[in-house]
Amino acid sequence: MKLIIIGLGNFGLSLAEELLSAGYEVVGIDNSPAKIEEAKDMIPSVFCLDATDKLALSVVDIKKDDVFLVAIGKDFGDSIKIVATLKSFAGNPIYARAVSKLHEAVLEGLDVARILNPEKDSSRVFVQSMPTKGMVEVMKADDKHSIVKLTATEKLDGITVGRNGFDRFSLKVLLMSKRTAKKNIIGLTSYTQEVVENFSNDTVINTGDMIVVYGENDNIKLYLEYYSN
Repeated sequence: MKLIIIGLGNFGLSLAEELLSAGYEVVGIDNSPAKIEEAKDMIPSVFCLDATDKLALSVVDIKKDDVFLVAIGKDFGDSIKIVATLKSFAGNPIYARAVSKLHEAVLEGLDVARILNPEKDSSRVFVQSMPTKGMVEVMKADDKHSIVKLTATEKLDGITVGRNGFDRFSLKVLLMSKRTAKKNIIGLTSYTQEVVENFSNDTVINTGDMIVVYGENDNIKLYLEYYSN
C-alpha cells in the first residue's frame, strides 16, 4: 500500500514527512513546478500534473489498496473537483482536508473515507491512526500500547484464532465479529458485522471478519508486517 498525497503545500509536506518517517511508501502530486522542486528531495516519487484530469492521473501506478490524501485546503473548488475525479477514477479510499464547515459538508456528501482537519489533528496524530493492509483503525492506549481493529484477509480465511499468531506476538484479542451476508427484499446482498459473544482459540476466522487486539506498539508492528505479507 502506498499513500498518494495530492497537494504539496505545508500540510501535504508535513504529512509526507511523518508518513515517510513511519515507513510508508509515499507519492506526491502537485500542479506547481515550484512545489514539486521543493518536495523532490523529501519524497522519492513526485508528479507535476493536474489531479482534476483523469487522463493525467493515469500516469501514476495506482494499485487497488493505495490511499489518496487530498491535502489541498486553500482552493475549495480544486479540492472538490479532485475528490470528484478520484471517485470516478477508482474505488481507492480517499482522505481529504477540510478547511471550513461548508468544505466539510461537501466532502461528506462525496462520501470520502475520512475528513482531515489540520487545525484539530496534527500530522503525527493522523499518521498514528493511518490504516495499513488489514488494519482498519488504531487507538493509542498509552505511549507503548495501542488497540487495533483488523479486517481478516483471504490469507487468514479458515484459520482459528489460536493459530493466527496473536500469542506469538503477545497480542490479546479483545473482541471479534463475523461478517454476515444478508439479502434485502429485492434480493440484493449486503454485509453486516455480528459480535461473537464467546469466541475462543478454536473460533474460525473468515475473510471480512473483524478482530480487535491490544498490545505493545512494536509487537503490533511486527504482527502487521507478518499479516500483510
